[in-house]
Amino acid sequence: MKTSCLNIKHLYDLPCHFYCKDNNGIYVESNDYHYFNTGGVKGADHIGFSDLDIVTYDMAVALQQNDLHVIKNNLSRVLIE
Repeated sequence: MKTSCLNIKHLYDLPCHFYCKDNNGIYVESNDYHYFNTGGVKGADHIGFSDLDIVTYDMAVALQQNDLHVIKNNLSRVLIE
């Protein structure tokens, strides 16, 4: 059975990085825009991988620190750049 933290499929078409990870930092959702901007084609290809599998080590560490902050404080986070 596939678990999903989001069930709003129209958000996948937004021109922004849209993803969700489990408590271990493993992607469980990812849109195509997010994956395309990290060198891939389909967002679904991120599922089952961590940041260490996808981006540079330094970037992965920064993302993991953000994840830990979110988990520790029981937050969701939206970053707009």
